[in-house]
Amino acid sequence: ADLRRTKDGVWVVFHDRTLRRTTGHPGWLARSRWDEIRSLSAGGWFSPRFRDERIPKVAEFLALCRRKKVNLFLDVKVPGGEKQLIDEIRRRGDAHRVALGVGSPSAAEAWRPLLGSSFLYWVTGSRIPLTSRRIGLAKRLGFKGFISFKRWVTSQVVREVHEAGLTLYVWTIRTAAEQKMFLSLGVDGI
Repeated sequence: ADLRRTKDGVWVVFHDRTLRRTTGHPGWLARSRWDEIRSLSAGGWFSPRFRDERIPKVAEFLALCRRKKVNLFLDVKVPGGEKQLIDEIRRRGDAHRVALGVGSPSAAEAWRPLLGSSFLYWVTGSRIPLTSRRIGLAKRLGFKGFISFKRWVTSQVVREVHEAGLTLYVWTIRTAAEQKMFLSLGVDGI
């Protein structure tokens, strides 16, 4: 799940920087207060039957996943509020089921002292190749592994990541054929 913070510091499950694509509302999520966005429809763009879906707070999402016994990968899209998020995860007793992803080694520095039993992954974007240099850097910095865009995942990359003692997950997989192909390469998950 992708996480962002509102202007008043509320952690929410939301991918985009702006509200327009999923809510039709103009503006940036980070410049909006929770009370301004809490009633926006976040599902109507997809189908009329989802028009009553709202942007969930992370606390609500954690509660749902706990009830369903789902392990979580949280892709933290923005800096700041690290202690607040970790405290929320720990308060709910979910730390053992959570892995966190960040987009850069510098972002990891804020999380590392707070993590405890959670795992930290490096999330590579669609424009960031997964190179031997990045694999070595991830190992030295103590990352658990990578969440990599599918374009960069080859049998050689899988081998290098595993030889470094790291794990490799792939995103965004849209078909069963893609899933089968990446699993046959030896990735650790989709």
